[in-house]
Amino acid sequence: MRKAVSLIFLAALLLTACGSTAQTAPTATAVPTAAPTLALAAERPQCTVEASLPAVDPDEAARFAPVTAEDWVIGPMDAKITLLEYSDFMCPYCAQIAPILEQVAKDNPEDVRFVYRHFPLPSHDKSTLASQAAEAAGKQGKFWDMYDLLFAQQSTWINKTMEEFRPWLIEQAKTLELDMDTFTA
Repeated sequence: MRKAVSLIFLAALLLTACGSTAQTAPTATAVPTAAPTLALAAERPQCTVEASLPAVDPDEAARFAPVTAEDWVIGPMDAKITLLEYSDFMCPYCAQIAPILEQVAKDNPEDVRFVYRHFPLPSHDKSTLASQAAEAAGKQGKFWDMYDLLFAQQSTWINKTMEEFRPWLIEQAKTLELDMDTFTA
């Protein structure tokens, strides 16, 4: 559990680096019952970084919409920890943290619930279309497959023009064996 809390702290740090100065994106959120001290020294025993997590203000926690059937969720609804990620498929930091957050949820199937919500930044020209592609795949039960694909192959499509990105998305949807009429609609 200590490892999971350490990874959550790391996730929060990485996700804050991606926000715009004009608007601040909510980041992955853990709701601790106390303010534990974390020691992040797994890779370098001689270097210990300690940080205190503040107690969560109930008014602040209420600002996040409750998790519903409309959300993309991995893990049980009654999990002890909910990782609520607002993310952008074009964000390089989001792409780096995505497999870590998924792994934390998979390593702690009874204790962690991972909730994904789209947060396409206006400065990222293909974010909205990428989110729409993930939703279209989700209508066919393949949201997480498209999620994995978009983040794993981000370096392949991020510099494409919109005219190049649309056909690329269609080709990727074919590899996921999606019904193409439904996907493109």
